[in-house]
Amino acid sequence: MAHNTTAEPDVRTTNDRLDVVIGILERMNRRERHRQIAGFFRGIITLVPTVLFLWSILYLYQNWDALTTEFLQEAMRQAMQFGQ
Repeated sequence: MAHNTTAEPDVRTTNDRLDVVIGILERMNRRERHRQIAGFFRGIITLVPTVLFLWSILYLYQNWDALTTEFLQEAMRQAMQFGQ
């Protein structure tokens, strides 16, 4: 806080100064609470693609044989149609 450069004395009492400090701290607390809430939602939004990616890897791992068999059968069917 800057010094009062005028000749006027600071007429605020200690209680007034404490009220100013309390007001500043309340604003800081409210801002920090909003930042925490935003961080939580940002974390959730980040987790969604990660979970989807891990689920897709697990799905491919469990169903790889069936998927490749189906893919190869379809490729053979199309090759047979092209060859005729």
